Amino acid sequence: MSIFPGTLNLELEKDFDEKFEDYVEGFTKPDGTNRGGVYFLRAKIKNFPVFIIRPELTKHPKSIIELIAPINIRKQYGLNDGDILEITYKAP
Repeated sequence: MSIFPGTLNLELEKDFDEKFEDYVEGFTKPDGTNRGGVYFLRAKIKNFPVFIIRPELTKHPKSIIELIAPINIRKQYGLNDGDILEITYKAP
């Protein structure tokens, strides 16, 4: 699956402490830049598959999750800052 370049960050009312399904290991680019690994969990928005991700090198608190998908989620669902979005997932 190809991924839309960019994430949708969501602020939650409490920390997201769920276990993640899997992990993709980080790497070092030829120029020496370190790209940390990413933890991910499969999820859905209105039955559309997305991934909840937590980069190893994130600056976000646990109350902010990042979503990735093959589409621009914000545009697809007409989202604006402050909108409420329901996501479903199964904890592993």
